Amino acid sequence: MKTGLGIVTSLSQSKSASASAAGAAVPSSVAAAVSVDSAGVIVQCVIDNLQPTISFDSTGTITTDLTQAPQSKDALGAAYGMKSASSIGKEWNEQAAAFAQWCVGKTVDQVNGLSLKTAGGESGVPDSPDLTSSVTISVGDFITAIGKAVANAQ
Repeated sequence: MKTGLGIVTSLSQSKSASASAAGAAVPSSVAAAVSVDSAGVIVQCVIDNLQPTISFDSTGTITTDLTQAPQSKDALGAAYGMKSASSIGKEWNEQAAAFAQWCVGKTVDQVNGLSLKTAGGESGVPDSPDLTSSVTISVGDFITAIGKAVANAQ
């Protein structure tokens, strides 16, 4: 048995400040911890995402309370607030756990082979009947982090 960790970080949701609107630096780090057997089959997978928002005004002054430690989406659970916006009524942590469970029993190549939607606001969302009722969030970074975790497994 080997276990590895993979992390993918993006700043794509950050925005510049203007004279009329505040700006924000939004690093998003998806982490996957994966255990694989001697054949490279995933036997356990856990996924989380840390996405703190650091807001600043048009002068560059940080307006976020820097004394508050950010919480991951899994730690936030229902407090993250995705359930009401989800077409399947599931919170982020529930969907991430469902995706992680889907990965169990598969190789990284099988995970990489998952069909994803590529158009509109659903880009990166699973397009597989096995997942459409349990995962409606983009999983592209999940897949990349899982690939890194398997490659890092020791």
